[in-house]
Amino acid sequence: MAKHLNEWYTEGLLQQKPEVVRSIFAEFLPPVIAFVRANAGTQEDAKDVFMYALEIVYRKLKAGDLELSALFSTYLQAICRRHWLKSLRRNKFDAGVTPDDPVVSNTMGKDQDTEFSENSERKVLFAEKFQEIPKDCQMVLSLSWNTEMSMEEVAEALGWTYAYARKRKTVCKKTLIDAVQADPRFVELRA
Repeated sequence: MAKHLNEWYTEGLLQQKPEVVRSIFAEFLPPVIAFVRANAGTQEDAKDVFMYALEIVYRKLKAGDLELSALFSTYLQAICRRHWLKSLRRNKFDAGVTPDDPVVSNTMGKDQDTEFSENSERKVLFAEKFQEIPKDCQMVLSLSWNTEMSMEEVAEALGWTYAYARKRKTVCKKTLIDAVQADPRFVELRA
């Protein structure tokens, strides 16, 4: 049944059948809206993310590069989640204040400037190592650290069981900590 549904969605989307496209929007857009709104977004953000994901799926179908090993809905929602979380991360880093910012440099003394610089270097190291851990680790840690979501909600958003989400978060956190501590810059920044 799932294979048949996958084919119905993929073939219908590829052929741009109105009934299939309407069905995709009706069934799969509401969970994406709920996810984006639960993660600091608006309904318009969710619609943009959803359209982006549909475009990705359509292009892959047209190129013959899409072979689904999961349900169409799972694949589509995973693209939406990844794209939204990536947008959140990018916005978070883009909104950061730098030591060169005139407001920061004019209000800070020498000691504060040094402390700010060290703190920035720690953040850069952390961000670099965060980008190196597996994508599922990035997702579970981002959701659990940067949102108001409970672990039950994180598990549900990722399509995992609660127990697996907790275990994965613990393993991912340890992986990230080990990666940061293994970097030679960590020792310098700790001193």
